[in-house]
Amino acid sequence: MKILLLAMLMLANTAFAKLLPPSVYLYNLSTGQTIIAENTYEVRPIASVTKLMTAMVAIDYSNELDKKLTVNKKLKSHLPLKEHTRKEVITALLISSDNAAAETIAEDYPNGREGFMRAMNQKARDLNMKNTKFLDPSGLSVFNVSVAEEVAIMVNEASKYELIRQLTTTKETTFDVPYKKKVRTTTLINTNRPVLAEFASIVASKTGLTSAAGWCLGMSVESNDQKYLLVVLGSTSKQARLQTVEQLMYNYVIDRGTK
Repeated sequence: MKILLLAMLMLANTAFAKLLPPSVYLYNLSTGQTIIAENTYEVRPIASVTKLMTAMVAIDYSNELDKKLTVNKKLKSHLPLKEHTRKEVITALLISSDNAAAETIAEDYPNGREGFMRAMNQKARDLNMKNTKFLDPSGLSVFNVSVAEEVAIMVNEASKYELIRQLTTTKETTFDVPYKKKVRTTTLINTNRPVLAEFASIVASKTGLTSAAGWCLGMSVESNDQKYLLVVLGSTSKQARLQTVEQLMYNYVIDRGTK
């Protein structure tokens, strides 16, 4: 009965999300001015934008980046080996939005995944993200929800972490791992590469996509000595999301002659 009820709730959530117009939010952090706020009070799934919180909780817990972790193989992963360092796992988490990496990080936490989820939700409460809930570390769950303004809070907090800034603005990276007396090269491509390629002013960013959440993006941007937070949730396509970001960036954030 509980399983059936959960399935019905998930279907209802997915259908409701598809009916909602996108949430679009642009905030000037330097002046405290809200520039654009469209449908920003709708609580909706945020997909892999979740991984910013996952990364923060992981780094808060430990800066031991060389520790070897056993990669969760229940989900598809870009990581080829059974074991990888925490840095490699966090790199896959933030650059290629690797879901197995998210679960691997959560399982490494004290008290395991359950303890990690408690820590994610506690950090959301600490940041006064009252409408934000996390059910998993990857964002696959339709019950990982927030509102645009609170996603902006999360993006701003994540941009304070040097490793998150570095990785989320890396367009592509490779690393070599030993494999059966040989070396295997792994290439990770940033899920936000089109935007990163167009704008050099991005400080931190994370995309997200599920059928319930639509195409999502959260970014921190610095331009003309001003700091901005930009959030798009529930866009109908990758191209529509890109167009929205371009319009906001060119109309309100940067000069067209300065990318």
